[in-house]
Amino acid sequence: MAALAVGMEIEDACGLSDLPVDLLWDHPTVDSLSEALWNLMNTVSVPATADGRR
Repeated sequence: MAALAVGMEIEDACGLSDLPVDLLWDHPTVDSLSEALWNLMNTVSVPATADGRR
C-alpha cells in the first residue's frame, strides 16, 4: 500500500502517468529511483510514420 501511495505522489509531483508497477521494487534507493524518474521524464517518444518506421 505504501508503494502505491508513493507512486501516486511521484505521478502528481512529476506530471507523469502510468508509471511501471514495479518502479519502486526495481529502484529501492533514492539514487536509483531518481535516475529512473529522470529517464522516464526525459524520454522523447518518436511517433511511427505511416509505414511503421520511426
